[in-house]
Amino acid sequence: MEPQQKCKNCAAIIQGNYCSACGQKVITERITVRHLFSYLFTTITNLDSGLWYTVINLVKHPGKVIQEYIGGRTRAYYHPLRLALLMGTISFLIMFSFSNFGETQENISDFLNPNADEETRALQAKIQASIKPFMNLLPILFIPFNALASKWLFGTKQINYAEQMVLHAYIYGVVVFVSLPLFIIYGYFDLFMLSPILGAIITCVFLYFTFRQIFNSKPFITIVKSMLTYILGYALFFTVVGILALVIGITVAIIQGIG
Repeated sequence: MEPQQKCKNCAAIIQGNYCSACGQKVITERITVRHLFSYLFTTITNLDSGLWYTVINLVKHPGKVIQEYIGGRTRAYYHPLRLALLMGTISFLIMFSFSNFGETQENISDFLNPNADEETRALQAKIQASIKPFMNLLPILFIPFNALASKWLFGTKQINYAEQMVLHAYIYGVVVFVSLPLFIIYGYFDLFMLSPILGAIITCVFLYFTFRQIFNSKPFITIVKSMLTYILGYALFFTVVGILALVIGITVAIIQGIG
C-alpha cells in the first residue's frame, strides 16, 4: 500500500491534486525561474479562471456565456467585473501611449459640444485632469446605470438587476476586446474622436445579439431596446454626475460665502 500523502499546508490526508481541507495544490516539483515567471503571468492575467475562454465565447455567443454564468457556471468563466476592469485598463494604456490625453479629450469635447464657451472648456479640462488616474475605473461606474436602463426596458422576470450588471460588464469587456485593433488605428492616425461613435455602434450590436439570445424578443424591438439601453444608461450616468456636481458646487459656494 502506498503511503498516504499529507498536505504541506495543513497536514490533512490528500486524495487527488488538491487538499480537500484547505485547497492547497499538491506541489512535487522544485521551484524554478520558469515556474516563478509562469506564476506571475497567470496571477496577473488569471488565465486559470478562463480569460481567453470567456472572451472567445463572448465574441461567438455572448448570450450563452451570460446565461450560463448567471445560471451558476461561474468557475469556467472570467469574473465579469474583473474582465471589464482589465479591458478598460488595456484600452486606456493604448490610448495614452498613442496620443496626448489632454489634446485627445479636448478634441472629443469640441466634437461633442462645439459651442462650449471658454469657462465651460476650462471646467472640462479641470475635470478631465482630475479623473485621468481613474479612467480605467469609469466603465465600471457606467455598468449600474446601463443595467438599470435594460432592467426598465426588459423587466426582471428572466434576469434581475444584479444579473443585468453581469450582462453589461461582460458586454463592455468583449466590446473593448474586439475594439483593441481599432484603438491602435485611432492612435496611429490620430482619430480618437471616432472612438465614441464606433464604440456605440459595436456596443449596440453586441447588446442586440445578447438580448436576442436571452430574451428571445423580436428583431426590430430588440434593435430599438438595444439603442435605448445604451442612450438611457449614459443619460442616467451623466444626469447623476451633473446633479452631484451641482450639489457640490452649491455647497462649496455656501461655505465660501460664510467664510
